[in-house]
Amino acid sequence: MSQRASSRYTLVAVTLHWVIALAIVGLILVGFNMEGNEQLYQLHKSFGITVLILTISRIIWRVMNPPPPLPNEMAGWQKMISHATHVAFYGLMLLLPLTGWLYVSTSYDFDVPTVLFGVVSWPDLPFVGFLTNEAGNTAVGQAHWALAWLSVGLIALHIAGAIKHEFGDEEGVLKRMVPGLLSEASPPAFAGKGVLPAFGAALAVFAVIASLP
Repeated sequence: MSQRASSRYTLVAVTLHWVIALAIVGLILVGFNMEGNEQLYQLHKSFGITVLILTISRIIWRVMNPPPPLPNEMAGWQKMISHATHVAFYGLMLLLPLTGWLYVSTSYDFDVPTVLFGVVSWPDLPFVGFLTNEAGNTAVGQAHWALAWLSVGLIALHIAGAIKHEFGDEEGVLKRMVPGLLSEASPPAFAGKGVLPAFGAALAVFAVIASLP
């Protein structure tokens, strides 16, 4: 069976991919334009926690539902880069909001309580008082800023790679995440498994943290 006829990602994987992608774009755009604007600051924090919670679901779902294989025409080194890029993305989807949460939690001169989308109060991280000073907060902020720029670079690399493989000599990969846009791809053999563990775990984490004082 040719790669053109191979199964694409499950609907849950596709949905999580695009929802998280949009949240990350919003996170970055708001983050680079929120200085001095408390409403945008709250929106930025809301996007960040959204990415963090949804990433928990996405990781569990990916473990329980491995993605379709990359095209056979892709060179081994290209597959390694693709794999490394995905691993880096998952790391950033955790580290970027976590460092942002840590930055907010160690704020010493602009301590604005976090209220997600104006509805849910979100607590600070515990046991980080040793960083609640100018030096500690600055270091965390610089780490968060560096991860944000790394995310921008990875997004550009990811998009360029997807377009290159779609229009290059090898058979495309973009159809697996955007079925029907550029080429046909058969639906997955099954709808996927693990909806309850994936979303239940994420909701449980969210509920426990949001209930903390």
